[in-house]
Amino acid sequence: MLFSSSSVYFLALVSLERAFAVLRPIRHRITNGRVYIYSIVIVWVVGLVFFGFTVLSFHLSKLKGGYVLAASRISLLISILIICTSYLSIRTRLRATSSATVDNHKKGSKEHNLRLAKTLYITIASSLVFWMPGFVVYSTRGFCPSCFSAPQVFWLVEALYLANSMVNPLVYSFRMQIFKDALNRFRRKRRQKAETLHIRDLRQKDMPTSTYISLVVIYSVQAIIIIVGNTFTIFVFWTQRSRLKRTYLLLINLAVADLLVGITELIVIGTFKSHDLGKGILLLNRSNFSAAFTLFFSSTSVYFLALVSLERAFAVLRPIRHRITNRRVYIYSIVIVWAIALVFFVLFMLSLYYPEVNGVYVFVTGRTSLLISILIICTSYLRIRARLRTPSPAEIDNHKHRSREHNLRLSKTLYIAIASSLVFWMPAYLVFSTKGFCPGCFSAPVVIWLVEALYLANSMVNPLVYSFRMQIFKDVLKKFRRKRRQNINAIQQT
Repeated sequence: MLFSSSSVYFLALVSLERAFAVLRPIRHRITNGRVYIYSIVIVWVVGLVFFGFTVLSFHLSKLKGGYVLAASRISLLISILIICTSYLSIRTRLRATSSATVDNHKKGSKEHNLRLAKTLYITIASSLVFWMPGFVVYSTRGFCPSCFSAPQVFWLVEALYLANSMVNPLVYSFRMQIFKDALNRFRRKRRQKAETLHIRDLRQKDMPTSTYISLVVIYSVQAIIIIVGNTFTIFVFWTQRSRLKRTYLLLINLAVADLLVGITELIVIGTFKSHDLGKGILLLNRSNFSAAFTLFFSSTSVYFLALVSLERAFAVLRPIRHRITNRRVYIYSIVIVWAIALVFFVLFMLSLYYPEVNGVYVFVTGRTSLLISILIICTSYLRIRARLRTPSPAEIDNHKHRSREHNLRLSKTLYIAIASSLVFWMPAYLVFSTKGFCPGCFSAPVVIWLVEALYLANSMVNPLVYSFRMQIFKDVLKKFRRKRRQNINAIQQT
């Protein structure tokens, strides 16, 4: 009781101090520090007095406990009234701030006082929200012992009573810059320590140079396949764009994003030197700038997978509206996807070079956007699957049956391509998301190598699926084979 009551008294004292700072800023600045010390002493003395009377009422029958309870509850009620009056006065002053006051040379100090007053107002209001149920219940039971007799009420009130003392640090952490700066320093120190230990552990392991050379060869082959496969995909979709109509715009941009993943990875591999491999530096320990570009293009690829899923669901579920949709809608959608990926890329780069940009928030926001993309993909293809199981007779028997069948075949093919991409991409998403919060997790080099290889395979799998599933790819491949045979026959005849 002593400490919880003292907490409320201090809330009232803080409210008075903030009202004094906002309403009388000049006097507040010249107030002696001893006034604050005397105020703190008085608050503790008042709390101790009520505590002493409460203890005496338990042991001395002459001292009536009802009067002590009533006096202490009245003091707490007065504290609440002081808090409400103080912040009503602050609110009135905020609404009626004169332009002369805003434009004078003390504007910075006044703005600081107002921001601090708002933060403390949120803190005190949150504390009172949790504290008030306990105040009402225990005050009522002091005069009506049979009221609120259910045990569940006491459990709930006790939990809220404790939460009153827990909420203040949480509000400070989200509202006060000094708390944010301290948390950022703790995160940076923790991350630096974890990275130092991680690099030390990796360097202590005696890994042969041949292992690293093998990894470079594997990653290089994957990057080359990505570049060749997606270049071929862009060529096929562009030459056959009349058969795919507007969908080819999305598929071409998806292939461009995957192509850039392969090019970026090949550039990163090319920057490694032979003596770096001999020192045993993992391929994952690349420069931040290169990692940002890889993240940019791979994230764009996932966003385009989500966009393609939405377009396929729209084509299957609303075929008539899909046919009359303007091409500009597709162009705007493509621009929005690239813009979103570019925004996250810029934020990621800023978080690397400017400590003012909180890297944790950027990381969490980027991972959340990718998770939303996965949910969009899953939801879209679940709707398509449900529609495939229950086709309407009107759609099957009308003259647009061929167009509907084409949409369904294309949707199945793209579903296989997207599902395959996610199978390869998901392990890297889980591992790197976990390492963002726990740098020491998944520290085994084999896990990182496997995840990196699967991450690259995500951009490699789409052209392979297209080649086995889409007729236009089969036709183009047949043309290449015929031309190759004709060239071989022509050389043999000569």
